[in-house]
Amino acid sequence: MAGMFLGEDGFVAAARLISDSVERLDSGVAWKIPELLETYANAPAESLFVSVAGSTRFGVYGLNFGWGKPVKVSIVSIDQ
Repeated sequence: MAGMFLGEDGFVAAARLISDSVERLDSGVAWKIPELLETYANAPAESLFVSVAGSTRFGVYGLNFGWGKPVKVSIVSIDQ
């Protein structure tokens, strides 16, 4: 599968794969939100919820998709 991203149309192949993946999520995930909210609302008061976020340590400054390396990268945090 990696070979499809290495060719001349690699960027287009990656964009298409991401787009198709998001499109598949769109119809199923959005309809589950009310169910999830109800689950959280009906949880016992002593319940503890944990949220986990992480990083793949993806070396962004080392990337070059053909239009040059990034000049600036902004890290977004949910912990502020």
